[in-house]
Amino acid sequence: MREVGRGARGSRTRGGRRALQLAACVSLLVLGCSVYDTSLLSGRGGLSATDAGADGGASSLFDAGGGGLPSDGGRSGKAGEENQAYAGDSSGAGTSGVEAGAGEAGATMQETGGSGVIVTYGGASGSGGRAGDGGAPAAGGAGPSSAGAAGNPPVLKELAKSKKATASSVQTGNDIAEGNDGDSSTRWCAVSPAMPQWWRVDLGAGHELTQVVIKFEHPQRKYTYVIETSLDDSVYMQRATVNGTGDAQTVDMPPGVSARYLRVTVTAASPFTDANGGVYPTWASFWELRLYGY
Repeated sequence: MREVGRGARGSRTRGGRRALQLAACVSLLVLGCSVYDTSLLSGRGGLSATDAGADGGASSLFDAGGGGLPSDGGRSGKAGEENQAYAGDSSGAGTSGVEAGAGEAGATMQETGGSGVIVTYGGASGSGGRAGDGGAPAAGGAGPSSAGAAGNPPVLKELAKSKKATASSVQTGNDIAEGNDGDSSTRWCAVSPAMPQWWRVDLGAGHELTQVVIKFEHPQRKYTYVIETSLDDSVYMQRATVNGTGDAQTVDMPPGVSARYLRVTVTAASPFTDANGGVYPTWASFWELRLYGY
């Protein structure tokens, strides 16, 4: 009977020890949860501060420490004045160990903190930041842009003056270049009265052409001529055929004509008759050609 009693007491003793051990485990578990909750609040591998928000930010929900996810700074370019952890100012400069930098476009992102909690955050207008050790990059927003200033309208100008010119023929003393030298007292003249005769100017580059003005040698005589243009000095397009008299004959170009070369071909001219009835041919000759455009 004594042996049985000792066995019962031993059994009760072992049961008490198990109860004490169980209570200790429960206490440790409660303590661990408390520490875990505290780590969430202290930021060791836990959640970051809330981002500042669209209107400059409210107070932080967590007192985030090192290693947490950074917020994305003040949205709409306002400072997160009340965010106690990672609120950025209006220029995008971070605090609490956040290094300022230009952010990526504001797509929503997810990162996992050290505690295993998934945190979702998104970019907004303004600058983003880069976290310190153990952190993850905050989402930034697109930078500002501005429209370029309007350009000045094109200016109409004389394009042919002193540009390189060639001709079908030239009379000594009335050189080809004198047809566009800007001096109305000098002229180009063909070598003979034979027709047709042409004169051509190279503008050096393509231009939009609007008007040709020619001051022929004899304003009272009628000149018949064709105006052509080309981009490559190979294929020419006829732009006008003129039968005209006058001191300065003005010919408007069709809309939208662009060319590098302009050629004037004199095909006929009325002869001169003197007081005695003598008839003299009119040569292809002009004092000045001016070409206007952009």
